[in-house]
Amino acid sequence: MYISHIKVKGFRNFKDTDIEFNDGLNVLIGHNNAGKTNLLKALQLVIEPHYRYRRLNVNDFNRDISLENLKSKPPSVTISVGIYILN
Repeated sequence: MYISHIKVKGFRNFKDTDIEFNDGLNVLIGHNNAGKTNLLKALQLVIEPHYRYRRLNVNDFNRDISLENLKSKPPSVTISVGIYILN
């Protein structure tokens, strides 16, 4: 079994991102503030039971939300993870 992909929308520096993983070793590489740690935090929110139900704080929402968008609807975060089961 392995994580095949993660889709993160509205969480920290992710507006709408879908990342695919391969079976075996996967390595996250990027510049400072690219989102490597935020990706792991998003994964942690989904996988670890005691993180799953914690409240998000203002810093967990994407910072690029405009004031006009906030007036029409509250910010939301969507994180989905695909798991591939090997036979």
